[in-house]
Amino acid sequence: MDPLISKNYSINYENDTYLFHKISKDLDLVPIINEKLEFLPAHNYVIGNHYVKETWDEILRLKGVQIFDIDDETVKIHRDISPNCVPEQLMLINRLLLNI
Repeated sequence: MDPLISKNYSINYENDTYLFHKISKDLDLVPIINEKLEFLPAHNYVIGNHYVKETWDEILRLKGVQIFDIDDETVKIHRDISPNCVPEQLMLINRLLLNI
């Protein structure tokens, strides 16, 4: 759910509970993730919300993943994604278990 895959979150939001601010070099995991996804024969899903601007643009840079936008205008910060997308999480788990 709504992965933090670059240091932009830490740079743009002062309350960095993920400690990205302690990493001295630039952190951009998108190229590394995209490279790995190229050879991964599995279904790849990311759940996010386009109203959470702090992470949405980074998620869109991922290649080879299906992005589920919960499209919830009441959810506007990263930490609120997971508890507000339980139906989407269950749907994806069922889909993966049923191999459809």
